[in-house]
Amino acid sequence: MFKLFCTIILAIAVISLIDYLIPNDYCFKQQRRLTDKEYILIVLDKFIKEGRVKVHDYDNTSETYLLHHPECCSVTKGMVSSYYDSPEVSISYELSDKFKEQYQATYYDSVTFVSACGEPFEFIGSSENTPNETTHK
Repeated sequence: MFKLFCTIILAIAVISLIDYLIPNDYCFKQQRRLTDKEYILIVLDKFIKEGRVKVHDYDNTSETYLLHHPECCSVTKGMVSSYYDSPEVSISYELSDKFKEQYQATYYDSVTFVSACGEPFEFIGSSENTPNETTHK
């Protein structure tokens, strides 16, 4: 019985050590960490393709949108308070006409939870009628 107890304690200690040593933002598939910009571009590209973001001729790709709206986005990693304990991509943007109707608002602030390899798996957010001055310039 004592041997079983020690084995269980050792297993828990090893798992805890592995969890501590391997960061949650390490992508094993690509054998590297993605940059904050990569996380942002992946989520922004998804929103643009879904038609959520109001784009113009000069900012109709995620790269050019980010270039024209550098304060729109941020990434938070390693937050203990994070529900999913994964990278979180925050993006504030003006809604496209289609989504303005749907949300009855002009702007949207979103937080997208992504895997370490950048796959978005859930997002939450809030709509507003006035722009957030720090991000909607």
